[in-house]
Amino acid sequence: MKSNMLSGMTRNELAGITKTWLIIIALLFAFTTSGLAQQTSYNHPELKWMTIESKHAVVHFHEGAERTAREIAAIADLVYAPITGLYGYEPDGKINWIVRDHDDYSNGASYYYDQKIEIWASPLDFELRGQHNWLYNVVTHEFTHMIQLGKARKAPRWLPQVYFQGFGYETEKRPDVLYGYPNAIVSWPVIGTVVPMWFAEGTAQFQAPGLGFEYWDSHRDMIMRTRVLDGRMLTMNEMGVFASKTSYGNESVYNHGFALVRYIADTWGVDALKELTKSMHSPFNWSFDRSCRQVLGLSEQELHRIWRDDLYKKYRDRTAIISDNIVSGRVISDEGFGNFYPAFSPDGKRIAFISNKDKDYLSLGSLYMYDIEKDSVYATKCPANGPIDWSPDGRYIAYSAKGNPDKHGSHFNDIYFWDLQTDKPIRISKHARLIHPSFSADGRHIVAVHNGGGSQNLVLLDLPETIEGRDISSEVLLKRLTEFNDGTQIFQPRFSPDGGQIVCSTANLAARDIYIYDLETDVWKPLLKTRADDRDPFFAEDGRTIYWSCDSTGISNLYRTDLETGSTKPLTNVIGGAFMPVVSDDGTIAYAEFTVKGYGLRLLEEAAEVDPVLMRYLADGGGLPRDLESPPRIDAAAKPYSNPFGSLFLIPRLFWDHGSFKPGIYAMTSDMLEKISLFGSIAATPRGEADLYLDLQYRVLYPTLFVQAFRIIRKQSQTFDDPFVIVGEDSVGGDVVPVFGKYSVDYKFNLTEVDLGGKVPIGNDLTLSAFGRISEYKSAIDFDDGSSFDYTYHRGRALILHLDFDKLGISAAMDIHPVGGWRGWLEYARENNRFIEGFKVDAEKGTIGEVYKSYNYHRVEGDFNFYQKIWGGLVFNPRLMAGAISDSVDSFYHLYAGGMIGMRGYSFYSLGGTRKAVLRTSLRFPVLSNIDARWGPFYLDRINGALFAETGDAWTGRLDPARLKKDIGAELRFSLFSWYVFPTDLQIAAAHGLDRFDVTENGNRTEYGREWRWYLTLLFSFL
Repeated sequence: MKSNMLSGMTRNELAGITKTWLIIIALLFAFTTSGLAQQTSYNHPELKWMTIESKHAVVHFHEGAERTAREIAAIADLVYAPITGLYGYEPDGKINWIVRDHDDYSNGASYYYDQKIEIWASPLDFELRGQHNWLYNVVTHEFTHMIQLGKARKAPRWLPQVYFQGFGYETEKRPDVLYGYPNAIVSWPVIGTVVPMWFAEGTAQFQAPGLGFEYWDSHRDMIMRTRVLDGRMLTMNEMGVFASKTSYGNESVYNHGFALVRYIADTWGVDALKELTKSMHSPFNWSFDRSCRQVLGLSEQELHRIWRDDLYKKYRDRTAIISDNIVSGRVISDEGFGNFYPAFSPDGKRIAFISNKDKDYLSLGSLYMYDIEKDSVYATKCPANGPIDWSPDGRYIAYSAKGNPDKHGSHFNDIYFWDLQTDKPIRISKHARLIHPSFSADGRHIVAVHNGGGSQNLVLLDLPETIEGRDISSEVLLKRLTEFNDGTQIFQPRFSPDGGQIVCSTANLAARDIYIYDLETDVWKPLLKTRADDRDPFFAEDGRTIYWSCDSTGISNLYRTDLETGSTKPLTNVIGGAFMPVVSDDGTIAYAEFTVKGYGLRLLEEAAEVDPVLMRYLADGGGLPRDLESPPRIDAAAKPYSNPFGSLFLIPRLFWDHGSFKPGIYAMTSDMLEKISLFGSIAATPRGEADLYLDLQYRVLYPTLFVQAFRIIRKQSQTFDDPFVIVGEDSVGGDVVPVFGKYSVDYKFNLTEVDLGGKVPIGNDLTLSAFGRISEYKSAIDFDDGSSFDYTYHRGRALILHLDFDKLGISAAMDIHPVGGWRGWLEYARENNRFIEGFKVDAEKGTIGEVYKSYNYHRVEGDFNFYQKIWGGLVFNPRLMAGAISDSVDSFYHLYAGGMIGMRGYSFYSLGGTRKAVLRTSLRFPVLSNIDARWGPFYLDRINGALFAETGDAWTGRLDPARLKKDIGAELRFSLFSWYVFPTDLQIAAAHGLDRFDVTENGNRTEYGREWRWYLTLLFSFL
C-alpha cells in the first residue's frame, strides 16, 4: 500500500530541494542591490536610532553620530543640484542616509534600488588613498552613484532583475518518490543596470564640475603613473569588474576609472558623461562598447588605446628629468604590495615593519623583522597591521588591533604589546578605540589616537611600573589631550626625544599638515602647514630635525627640516613615492617606497641632499584641493526612528523544473535599517504544481528572530489495469488472456514546513541558531470515477540547534580556490515524528482515519571542510560529511550519502540509512588565471580544477568497513562575472563509482555504480 499511496517525497528529498532554494535565496539577498558596505552581523539593540530630515535627505543615526548625521544632511542638500543637473535625473523621493559608528570601520555604500546610502562616521585612512575631507567626499561620491546608476537603470526601481532558473534531476529514484535528487542547478540574472565598474567609480570620483570634493591627488597619480610607465595598465575588460582582485587591483580600478572619466570629459566635454549614461539606459544596449560607439564615435578598445598612448606620452615627458636622476634606497623587502611602517630597534640592529607578503589584501599584513647585520627578513607571529613602535628596552612592539567584539558585538581597536621574549600579546586597553601607538623615551607612556564620533583625538596612556606578560588594561590611566569634534584626523603621533612634545600629521578640510602638541603648555600648533600633503613626521635623535614626506612637486618624496634654522632639504627623488621615514642614531633612513609592484621597504644609508631642479615633475594641475569651509549642519529636530519601509521589489523567475515551465516571482522588502525584512517567492505550473517560500527576519533584539516557511505542491498521474472490467481478449503463448480496462489515479502532494526560532553570532566566526520545526505532508487521490481520498502521511515536530562556522582564510580567489582555513556546520535535532502505517475504519462515524507510528529520535549531522596550501597553487582539501539517527526509523527519514552533496559517483538515493559518513579528499589547482576574456555579458576571470576521491556509505546497524563505497572524479570551476557586477560561478563535476552494488526496495531491484555521473551548478558561488 505504501508504494502506491505515498508516491510523494521523502523527508530528505524535500530537504534537498529546499537546500537548493536556500542557496539561491541567500545569494540573491547579497546581490539584489548594489553596495560595498560591511554587513552587520550583530543587531545592536543597545543603540537608540533617531531621524532628521532636510530638503533632499532623510538621515537615520544612532547616539554618538549626530554631528556626522547633521553634516551629511547639509552636504546632501548642497550637492543635490550639481549632480542631478549633470545627469538630468532626479530620484523619485528623498534619499535615506544611514549613519553608523558602532564599529571601527570606514566605508560608504549606495543601495540605488533601495534609494538609501550607508555611511560610516570614521574617516577613511587607507595607504593607497590620498587625503580628502571624509564627509564632503563620501557623501558626494555615494550620491553620484545614486544618480548616475539611477539614470542608467533600464527598468522601474521595483524591478531590479529577471532570473532564468532551472533544476535537473537524477533519473534514479526510490519507488515511493516522484523523481530523483537534483544534479543540476542554474540561476542566472538579467539585470536592470549594466555599467562597467570603472565608469561607475570614475563618475563617482569625478562628481560634478565645481564641487572638487574629490580631486586627482598625488596618490592617484602615483598609482596610475607607475602602471603606465611600466606598461602594466589594466585592460578595458579588467577595468570593468572587481573580479578576484587584490586590494591594489581594486584600487587600480578606481584610479583607472577616475583617469578615463577625466579624459572623456576633457576630450568630449562633460556632457559626454550624461550621454554615455543615457545610452546605457536604453533597453537595447547591454554593453559599454555600444554606448561608446554611439556617443564617442569609437569602440571601447579604441578609446582605451588612444587614452593609454596619451597617458604614456604625458607621463614619460613629465618624468624625464627624474628618470635620469633617481635617488632611492636599496630594497629590504618588496614581496607583497604592502611593506611599510618601519621602526628601528633601540640597538639599531633590526627594523620591524608590516608586510602583506603572500597575502592579497593590505588588511592581512603582519609583523616582520629585518636583521641589518645578516641582511635577512623573517616573519614573526605578531598580528600587527599598522603603525608600530619599539619600547625603549627593546622587549615590546606596540601596535593596535581589533580584538573580540564587546558585549554588544562592536569591533573596536585597542593597543597591544607584543612581547618579543614570549611571542605573546599583552593587552593594554579594552574596547577603547585606540590606534597608532608610540612610546615615550622613558617607556612609561604611550601616545595614541582615539577614534569616535567621526573625529580623532590625541590621548596619553600612563603605564604601570611592571608589565611582565599580563593584561594591564585595567591598570592603564588614559588622559585625553585634544577635544576635536569636527572630523579632524590624526596620524602616527610620536614623542620628541625629550618627551615634552608630540609631533603628528593631521587633516580635516585639506591635505595633511604636520602639527606639534606641547605637553607642558597644552598648546596645539602647526609645524608644517602648506598647500601640499605633508605627512609621516619623525624626530631625529637631536630633537631639532624633522624627517617627513611631502608631495609639493606632485610626487611624494622624503624631506628633512632643521627646526631652528627652518632649512628644508629633499632627500629622495623617485618616480613613485617615498613615505614613512624613520631614522637610526647613525642617520640611516628606513622608509616605504611605492613602485609599480606596490610599497617596498627601503634603506637609505647615506642621505644626501637632492637638487630640487632635478625633481621637477610637470603635474597637470589636478592635484590641488579646493579651499573648503567647515561642512554646514542641518538644525532640524531629531525624531525617533519609525521603521520606514523601502520599496517592494518584484523579481520575475523564468523557471524550468522537471520538464515543466514554472514561472514565478521573488518579492522582498525591509525597513531602512533592515531591522525587519521580508522575502518571499512563488513559482507555479499551469497544472497546479507550486513552490512557495517565506522568510521573515526580525533584527530588533540581540538574537535575530526568524520565521521560514515552505509549501511544495506536486501532482502525478498513474494508470492501472482494472481487474473488474474486461474489454477484450489477447493471445499470449497460445493462451487466451483477458484484456482489462484501464483506470487512472491523480495524486496531489502538499508538503508544508515551518521553522520558528532565533540566531545569534558568537565572536567573529560562529553563528548559533535554535529553532522549532513543524512539518505536515499531505496527499490527495482523485479517481477517474469522480471519487477522492485525502490523508496526511507525515506529521513532524523538531527542536534543532545549528552551528555555522567559517574560519576560511581570506584571499582574492577564496571563492573559487580557498588556500587555507576551514568552514562548515554542525546540527543537532530532537525529532518527534509520526508516519502513516495504514488506515482504520470508524464504523460508527463511517469514516476512514490514518494510523501512525511514532518515530522519536535524536539526529546529528555535520559538514566539515578544510583547506591547506601545500605547494605553489596546490591545495589539499579534505571534507567530512557525517550524520547519525539514534533509533530505527522508516526509510522516509533516512540519511543519504550520495548525489550532488555527498558521494558523487552514486545517485542520492542509492546510499541510505540511519548512519552516514563520507570523506572526500580533493587536490585543487589553478588551470588558467587572469584570463581576462569577455563574451557578451560574461567576463571570464579564471579556471580552477580539482581531482577527488571519495569513500563512505550510509547504513543501518553496524558498519561493515568492507562495504564502504569508493569513487573518483574531477571538477572544473569557472569564475565568471555577468553584466560587470554579478559573480557567476560555473561548476562542472564528474565522478565514477568504483563499486557495483544493488538495492532492493518494495520488491524493486536497482543496480548502482561503475558509471560516470555528471553535475552542474551555475550560481553566485560554488557549492
